[in-house]
Amino acid sequence: QTPGLDVMSGRFLLVFAFLALFCVLEARASTHTNNWAVIVDTSRYWFNYRHIANALSIYRSVKRLGIPDSHIILMLADDVACNPRNPHPGTVYPSA
Repeated sequence: QTPGLDVMSGRFLLVFAFLALFCVLEARASTHTNNWAVIVDTSRYWFNYRHIANALSIYRSVKRLGIPDSHIILMLADDVACNPRNPHPGTVYPSA
C-alpha cells in the first residue's frame, strides 16, 4: 500500500465527515424530518485506527443531533474493535 494513498483517504474522510456534519447541522435548522447521514471510512488495517475512530466519532455526533439509526448509513472498511492488536476488545477510543 502506498503511504500517499493513506494520507489521501484520511483527508477524504475528514472532508467528507465535515461536509456530512455541516449537512446534518443545516438540515436540523430546517423543518425537514427525513434527514439521512452517510459516513464512510475507506481505510483498512490496524495502522489506520485513527480513521476508523474518527468515523465513529462522527457517527456519535450525528446520533446526538437526533438522527435515528434507521437513517444513518455507516460503512467501515475494517473492524478494529475486534482486531487482535486491540488491547480493549470490542471498543474503539478516538485518542488511542
